[in-house]
Amino acid sequence: MRKSDEIEYLPTPEQIRETCREIQQGWSEHDWKHRATTTIQRVEWKVPGVKDHSGKR
Repeated sequence: MRKSDEIEYLPTPEQIRETCREIQQGWSEHDWKHRATTTIQRVEWKVPGVKDHSGKR
């Protein structure tokens, strides 16, 4: 089967919620506590300076 013949799988929001519930059923108390307190680290990023046609930054 060629790649172009494959059907793309796009789950509905309800299918995603149900699959998440099924996965979470296997979590231990430790897993729940860890996932509830895990934070995403933010990375500060600034757009680099760009010279315009006048040569200024």
